[in-house]
Amino acid sequence: MELEEQESTIRALTKDDRQYPKISSWYWVLPFYKIAYEKRRSIEIIQKEGLSSGELKDILRYFDKSTDWFYVSLDGLLNSISTTYEVFEHFNLGHHLIAYWLTVLFLIAFGFINSSYRMGQRRKKTMFAKVLSKKQINFFWFSIREDHFVLSQIC
Repeated sequence: MELEEQESTIRALTKDDRQYPKISSWYWVLPFYKIAYEKRRSIEIIQKEGLSSGELKDILRYFDKSTDWFYVSLDGLLNSISTTYEVFEHFNLGHHLIAYWLTVLFLIAFGFINSSYRMGQRRKKTMFAKVLSKKQINFFWFSIREDHFVLSQIC
């Protein structure tokens, strides 16, 4: 949500997707390449489009925030790696390095797939269809039915 305003500015500037193709999400496997390719793409957009100073400020703010969020997520990744090792040590499994690294790789892959799904257009279309058809949408602790919230009986 924090990046939505700046992202809409970039989307407005890149109406012709053939001229500025999106960078694949798979580059997040090697994040520094993703950042470098996105930066190159954005500089190309800035150079070819006549930007107003407001649009340029929005795009630069977007670069700064997205880079900040990258480092926040990198910190979370490194923290999860060390916490996973602590869990292995707690259960006296620290000497099983293959199992440890397989667990870490599984968690990274699961996080990538989960975020790709949640940010994807397919999920957005599905959620909008459910909301517009007034079907019940179940979340973890509450349900949305038509125009009101119904608390689930989890307790």
